[in-house]
Formats: sequence, C-alpha cells, structure tokens
Amino acid sequence: MKKHYCYLLAIISITLLMLFFVYGKMGPDLSSKASWDLHKYRAISSAAPMLDASIPQPFAFRLLGPYLLGLLPGNTCQNYYIATLVIAMALVILFYCFLCNNGVRPEVAAVTVLLFSFNKYFFGFPVGDYFQINDLISLVMLTALYWCLLRRKWPAFSLFFILGVSARETALLIVPVSIVYLLESGTWRKEWKPFLLSITPGIALFLIIRKYIPCNGGSGLWQAFLLNYSKILSPGRLYALFINSFAPLVVVPIILCEKTISFFRKRIHGLVFLFLVLGSTLFGSNDERLMAPAFLMFYFLIAGLIQDCCLTAPKLMWLTLLLVFPTSFDYVIGMHRLPNITVMYAISIISMGIISCLFFLRRRVMMRLSQALT
Repeated sequence: MKKHYCYLLAIISITLLMLFFVYGKMGPDLSSKASWDLHKYRAISSAAPMLDASIPQPFAFRLLGPYLLGLLPGNTCQNYYIATLVIAMALVILFYCFLCNNGVRPEVAAVTVLLFSFNKYFFGFPVGDYFQINDLISLVMLTALYWCLLRRKWPAFSLFFILGVSARETALLIVPVSIVYLLESGTWRKEWKPFLLSITPGIALFLIIRKYIPCNGGSGLWQAFLLNYSKILSPGRLYALFINSFAPLVVVPIILCEKTISFFRKRIHGLVFLFLVLGSTLFGSNDERLMAPAFLMFYFLIAGLIQDCCLTAPKLMWLTLLLVFPTSFDYVIGMHRLPNITVMYAISIISMGIISCLFFLRRRVMMRLSQALT
C-alpha cells in the first residue's frame, strides 16, 4: 500500500508539472481561434440555467461540463480551468488504479500513466484548451465504464453511462464493446438482463437530449460523415490517425507482435473498441484528438508490453519515459511552443526511431535468452 502511495505521489507531482509548465492554458485572447469549438461551449455556459438555441449540433447536446460550470458563481473561464485541472488529475489517478487492478505492477502502471500524460493529443490539448472539458470527462467515463464492465458492476455502469452520454456521444461506444465482451467471456446468458437495464436510462437520456434540446443547424451524423469520410483517402490524415496519434510508441506493439496478438486474443472486445474509435473519427475533422478514446486500450496494451519486456531491464522503461517526454511539446499550444510543424514532426520521428530500436534490441535479447534456456 505504501508503494502505491509513493507512485501516486510521483504521478500527481509530474502531471502537475506538465499541466502548469508544459501544457499551460489558453490565453485570454481568443480572437485568433474564431473557428474553434470552445465558443460553442462557452455559449452553453453563458446561457445557463437557460438553453442557447443558436448553438449548432452536436455541440448543443454536450451539456454536462459546460452547463454545470455555467451554473457556478464567479468567473466562468476560471471555473473551466479549475475544473479541467481537477478532472485531468482524476483521470490519471483513475487510470493508474485501473491498471493496478487489472494485473499491471505499480511501477509499470505509474510509467504507463505518465506516458499517457505526455501524449499532447490525448491529454495535453484538452488541458491547454480547457473549454474542451467534455473531452476529459468523456475519457474519465470511458475508463470507469470499462472497469465496471470487467467487474460487471451494473448499477455503477448505469450511472457512469448516464453521465457519459450527457457529456459526449463517445460513451455510446461502450455498448457494442460490452456486448462483445459478455459474449467472449461466456457470461451473456447470465448478464444480458442487468446489462440491458443498465444502459436503458442512458440511451433514453441520449434520445431525449437530441429530441428536446434546441439547436441551430450543424451537421447530423450523415452530413458529418459525408464531410469527413474522405480522410481515409488522404495519406497525411491516415498518418495522423494511425501513427501521429500514438507516436512515439506506435511501433512497439508491432515489434512485440506476438505479445500484442496474445493481448488481443484474450480481448477481442478491445479490438472492437479500437475499430469503433477509428470509425468515429469519420464524423469529425480533428483527427488526433478524435482518437483520444483509444488511449484506454492502447496504453493498457503498452503497460502489458512494458511489464513483459522491462521488468528485468528497468532502465529501458525509464529511458522510454524520458524519450517520450519531448514529444509532448507542440507548435500550436503549450507554454513552450516549437518553432513550426517540421520541428515537431522531427522530434516525434527521432523519438519513435530510438524507442523502436531499443525495443527491437530488447526483443532479440529476450529471444536469445529463451533459446538458451531451451
């Protein structure tokens, strides 16, 4: 227990340093960001406790964070920032506890959580653009929902699902994932009734919100798909989805492909989840940020790979953490911005190359040891 507290303290301390001295927060001048989503969320907060009928869909339906913060007294921007810090810290602590309770050693879980917190697309951007608070809330809810699913805690699952769908439609991904999990675990016959009961209130709330909350224009699902599906034909956007989102660790699961296959062979629902997240990006334009829900399964996998490969070589684990850190810097957002996108990509690719080489060499060493023992 003492070890857990030490690792939690380290996670909290390093994450706070990232929040305040790397990612920072958006400045008060928002005139250069006229097209950003943040203006819709601020409008929801400004109208609370009433509803602003001028906000387009789907933003008008993402009420949980913006609406509640609009009800609080004081400066709305300051309320957003404080709430974002609290939820960001809750996310890393929750993810650490989730990993530890699902077979990951505390030191590996701590490193994995920090690797996640160094991902500027999944963690840094919604912190820096603190008006995107529903992005972070959605990641918290998905983590809690998945944990409840694995433990089959249906009352808690139902509560988190209600909160999730009122924050962002991403929570709906857990429904097909849950069905696949129950089928592959052989518990469908026993659990299908409590599962259906647990999702009914959330789905009902989702439909009610979309029927009765006023909105003005915007893109429905089909229109959004028609606007964005062409990204699958763009090499640059495919790079953003498949590589840049997970860089510089993206090659590690390929190098350790046997262990990756073993991980997903036991978790078909995890593959389904990743494909659903990828499919959801076809309804929006911000590619890396839309891949953020995939953090849950990707870093769960990374934790398993690190645990298998680095326990007898801890220096590799800590060196990986150091090599990932520089990729948290960006040229658009953050306290210390890079000169341009070319420098950002160069840092990412160099880090990815070094990490890939280190894990490739580690794999060869492990194979030789295995051959020597046999």
